[in-house]
Amino acid sequence: MSSKTVTKRISLVALTALGAGLLSVVPVSTASAVNNQNAGTVQDATAGEGRLNIASLNSTTGAPVSTDNTYTNLRSVGLVNVSDIAGGTTAGTTQTAVMLNTGTLVVYTASTTNNTASSIVVTGGTLSNALNETANASAMNAASNVFTVLGDGTGTDDVAVQVKPSAGATSMTVQLWTKASSTAAALNAAPTTGTLGGQITVSLVTASTAGALSTANSGLYFYASTTAPATSGAAPSDTTTSGYGATMKSGQLNPILVAVKDAFGNRLTSTSGLLQVSATNGAIVSIAAPSGTASAGTQSTAFQATSSALADGSLIGVSAPTKAPLTTVVTATYNGTVIGTKTLTFVGEVAKVTISSPSYIGSLNQSPAAAGGTKGAVVKFEDAAGNTVYPVASDSLVPTSGFGTSAASSARTVVLSTVPTSSVTGYVDWHCGAVASSDNIVATYTNISGTVITSNAVKVNCANNAVTYKASMDKATYAKGEIAKLTVSFFDSKGNAANDDYDWNDDMSSSSVATGGGTLVTASSNTDTSELGKKVYSIITSQTAGAYQAVVTIPTLNAGIGETQTVSFTVTEPAGVTNAEVLKSIVSLIASINKQIQALQKLILKR
Repeated sequence: MSSKTVTKRISLVALTALGAGLLSVVPVSTASAVNNQNAGTVQDATAGEGRLNIASLNSTTGAPVSTDNTYTNLRSVGLVNVSDIAGGTTAGTTQTAVMLNTGTLVVYTASTTNNTASSIVVTGGTLSNALNETANASAMNAASNVFTVLGDGTGTDDVAVQVKPSAGATSMTVQLWTKASSTAAALNAAPTTGTLGGQITVSLVTASTAGALSTANSGLYFYASTTAPATSGAAPSDTTTSGYGATMKSGQLNPILVAVKDAFGNRLTSTSGLLQVSATNGAIVSIAAPSGTASAGTQSTAFQATSSALADGSLIGVSAPTKAPLTTVVTATYNGTVIGTKTLTFVGEVAKVTISSPSYIGSLNQSPAAAGGTKGAVVKFEDAAGNTVYPVASDSLVPTSGFGTSAASSARTVVLSTVPTSSVTGYVDWHCGAVASSDNIVATYTNISGTVITSNAVKVNCANNAVTYKASMDKATYAKGEIAKLTVSFFDSKGNAANDDYDWNDDMSSSSVATGGGTLVTASSNTDTSELGKKVYSIITSQTAGAYQAVVTIPTLNAGIGETQTVSFTVTEPAGVTNAEVLKSIVSLIASINKQIQALQKLILKR
């Protein structure tokens, strides 16, 4: 039976039992929710009244142990896995277990309070070899599926019993019921009249997959530190932030966490496992044992024999041998079985700088970065393989200090005003002189290795502040519902397109953009700015057909032109079929039908 089938069966049986009427029962309290242990580990949960625990330590003799009144000596046989529906090991009403159908489960509780009875009930199996530590009143029913002990208040009475599956059973359920002011015989006869304090849904299998490698539960994960966790625990999520992940810089070390688990998510404890790791394209790998620290390796393969250490929780250190870009596939195997692969790219030093044409006009006598990095020309850095590179001020491979101005730049100083990141667009800004100009800017980047990379040349413009403005529409006529474009253009005193550092709509109490014939998609505001000397507004022409006007008023600039800017446009009804056209078609159709009737009548009369 596969691990997935076992897991599904556990969930199905448990949920069916809950759906059959146990949703309203009182679960074990937090105070008494002492965890079980995983199968095969030391049993350290003390017995407690109202709590049903599993003796998770397997027998070394092949025989179950339930009659030793020291709970730490209790033993099950053939126990494969211990958990609960949520995936933990809490000893509540949602416990699950997997056991061989030839095995024996040992469970235990305690009976302490005077006149409080505790019943252990099994469905799909039988009970035997019960322990009643202090010989209090107890009872076993004739079917050997209910065992009850009555507390006498004199001290803790450990109670344990062996649970054997019925022949042919594929699952069984073990429950603990308690009831105050009762007798052993009374609760033994009707255990479900008490309060349910524990329930274990046991899935029975013919073969155990515990301790055997499960590729579904094993794998490789990008990790957030070069120091491995003390135990790997559950398989982590990939970490692709904080400097670790699928993309690294050459010269950096990328740690990858190894998970090696069985079908139940337990760490493998085999002392004969062999973990091997390899990397393609010359990448270097190393393996650090659990709780160790990843370090740079010396070759493209590494191995770890787990005779003295677990493979689960190991760290693979991956690095590039040079500062050149490199993409590698890291593969890990356990005893020859592939448990996971990871593709990792190391970006190299800067090999290309690209500046895009700016959508911005600088202002005269502007010092570099005056636009605050919100405007300028977009800049991008790439390595020799075309991977995007993000300079960092303190980086030992690609620092921001490598950026500079080329001697070929005619617009004076060029600066990296906004450093690009994976989520932020990079910009360069330039210095403008005292007169309007159209110049080329060219940037350089000097790598740590000393190589100098020169960017493409890009034309940039400088101009004075706006003194006049003009409004225009992209068309004269629009169909109703069409989007109209209103453009406001700004000019300096020389007639050049004005710079974009001027917030022309600062005084909204007197400046405005209004329109008839529809509504602005986005109303004008005091945050409006121009782009290449223009600001474009979109108008939804939602009004009825007719002639309309858009009006732009900027009093602070009216002195240059003397008046508000008004531009006219027309809205028409959308093209379609008119009522007259529909009527004409109907009349034509009737005439055609009449002609066909007349022709048919003539044909009949001739015969």
